Amino acid sequence: MATNLEDSQSSGPPTFEDLGIPRSTDAQPVNTVLGQRRKWNSLTALELVFLVVASLSILSAMGLTIERIVVLALNGQENTDDFTFAIVLLINTAFCLFYIANGIFGERTFELLIFLAGVLTLLAYCVLNYVASDIKDPTHSSRTIKLVRLILIAVLGPFDIVMGCILARQYYLSGNLIFRTVGANIDLQKLCRNMNICESLLKFDLQLQATMVILILSSGTPDDKISTLEILVISIGIPYSVAYSLLGWLSIRFENRVMSAVFLVASLAEPGYIIYKIVDISQNWSQEQLLIQVTIIMAAWAGLGIRLLLLAFFVRAFKNFGKGLKEKAYGSSRLVSGASSSREGYRSLD
Repeated sequence: MATNLEDSQSSGPPTFEDLGIPRSTDAQPVNTVLGQRRKWNSLTALELVFLVVASLSILSAMGLTIERIVVLALNGQENTDDFTFAIVLLINTAFCLFYIANGIFGERTFELLIFLAGVLTLLAYCVLNYVASDIKDPTHSSRTIKLVRLILIAVLGPFDIVMGCILARQYYLSGNLIFRTVGANIDLQKLCRNMNICESLLKFDLQLQATMVILILSSGTPDDKISTLEILVISIGIPYSVAYSLLGWLSIRFENRVMSAVFLVASLAEPGYIIYKIVDISQNWSQEQLLIQVTIIMAAWAGLGIRLLLLAFFVRAFKNFGKGLKEKAYGSSRLVSGASSSREGYRSLD
């Protein structure tokens, strides 16, 4: 071992292999629309096991939730809390599936942590939902579905949490994909980490906005008068949220200052409405809608906190536009250099 190290030092600078970093083509990331991503054959056995087990656990919970939604709809129970929370659960499990895939192939530490938080939330919901159904009607047939869902998440959930923590820590400490994306430049590595967190917060922000819209849509009763503001929020809430998140991602992707300015101005809309909604619910508590209202308050505070975090990381990314991160992260420089070399080749042939 010492002889090999001495030989490598005497023959020149240390190689990737000397530093423990494989140089095989399998380990090299591929350039995608979403940035640099790892290949299937570069995943370790631990990552593959986590990917399969975590996906199966979320898909199982999603399938049982869809079945529950169908049963409630057929029985005309669309206005119940059970139906509302089933819809919210379905949306959040869909986001969790994306976090699993993108967290592994993109080595996104923050998205794996969001997934772990989602698993804990799912476990808490399944426990409370089963207990509530047992208290209301011990003989109800839906208890079987809820029990199966609870057992699945109780068995697979702890495994997902432990494995997710191990991989999240590994990605944070190693930064292998970041290194292969921007190289050994420490400043660019910091900017790349900031960009990754910002993109992850954009997805989490969209998840919370979609949750808020569903909860607000279900918070009223047939006798309630919905204000013009509520109708506007419900009508354009989801399209606006998607457009807002897409605008933020495009602003970072192309380092466009005009789009960034529009994004920052648009960022003020949700916090303003959240504050209004918190005050409105605090002044109009309803025993019939207490569970929905409490959930809205919790989602509202979480959404406000995530929006502030998002703006902090976005502003930091905005201040560092033009420093070469865009070309490294999305391969623009490689495409340009490749085109230039092709043109030079044709000129030499002439």
